[in-house]
Amino acid sequence: MNKIFKGLGVFGMAALASFSLASCDGTNADKVNVIIGCYMTRGNTYESLINYLDSIKDYLNFEYITVLISQTDAQENLSTFQTALETGTDVVITMMDNNLENTKAILDACNEAGAYFAGWQTDFNNSRNDSEFINDDHFLGAATDGDINGASLGQWFFNKLSESDNRNIALCRTPSYAYPSGLQATNEFKRLADEWNESHPDDQFNIIYANKTAGTDDYSYDMGFGGNLDATVLDGWLSQDLDAIVAVNSLAVRIYNTLAERNVDETIDLYTVGWDDAIIPYVGDDKTIKSLGQSPVETIVYPLILGINAARGTQFTDMPSGEDKLVIGQRVMIGSDEDLAAGRENCMIYSTDYSTSHALISGEELKEYLGDAEGASFAKLKGLIDSWDSDYVLYRK
Repeated sequence: MNKIFKGLGVFGMAALASFSLASCDGTNADKVNVIIGCYMTRGNTYESLINYLDSIKDYLNFEYITVLISQTDAQENLSTFQTALETGTDVVITMMDNNLENTKAILDACNEAGAYFAGWQTDFNNSRNDSEFINDDHFLGAATDGDINGASLGQWFFNKLSESDNRNIALCRTPSYAYPSGLQATNEFKRLADEWNESHPDDQFNIIYANKTAGTDDYSYDMGFGGNLDATVLDGWLSQDLDAIVAVNSLAVRIYNTLAERNVDETIDLYTVGWDDAIIPYVGDDKTIKSLGQSPVETIVYPLILGINAARGTQFTDMPSGEDKLVIGQRVMIGSDEDLAAGRENCMIYSTDYSTSHALISGEELKEYLGDAEGASFAKLKGLIDSWDSDYVLYRK
């Protein structure tokens, strides 16, 4: 099923009706119905997701639909999931944690329907500190998109920059209330730069402050959720001999457009995460964009298998509680021409066709991770997700 439904509507309701029919078919008595709330309708992650789910659904005996959810309208998201739960959905998987009140309301709706709630490419930063929410048996956890604490990403970027000649650096991020790991990453970069400067008196990093005022804690520029980098902000950085921009959230297109507008795309380096096919021609050792990174689409199997187990009453006996239900979907970092070539060859989300021929695990192989399979356990499933680091994903073949 490869159509995304906005607020469900007529076509979405028809798809949900097929859920009920499948559940009533004696040959599919244990088929599990899943709804996945996505905040995108195109691009490498979404196309890879659809291809991958279609390739594994018959092996694991589930059906799914995807729905477009809002980054700003929490009530609309709640209504979408409530409608799905009223028509036979067993598992709700979301990419969005709008706020604690809304997320708990979705979980309450799942409880009332006897369904289960999980996340994908989210760390539930708005809700995970609520004990009632995180410990609810109907909340199964999530596979994140990168470390929950952004310090490790800040260290990765600093290590790359320390190997280069770039020393005058501007730091960019998205709003910290939505993505606190971004602020953690920029703070860690600044901490490591200060530490470096103490031991390298003749090779100093200079962080160009967002507000151009030295001595404040405002190390990074908040780019909000839309629009290109403000050209006047870039001009201010250029006046301070900018060498490189480090964007710790997915901001490549929004920043590159302004670099090109100011005709400095060949002189200023950009280090960032995320992926967009439109900017790949500008990625590489001798190109503007020096890095990208996303977690593998196959991490969807974490919330999916936990949801299938829960719906069938075959959950792992070693299923943890609390924040231990949140596992890290490690970013596969592209930091060189070699990495990019390997990603094109070996990683679904970085390939040119998003084909399942690049998948990390097949539907047949996944059957041994289901709760009723011999030797299956939470530890085994988590170990699978943990094994998908950059080196393995890029260079396993």
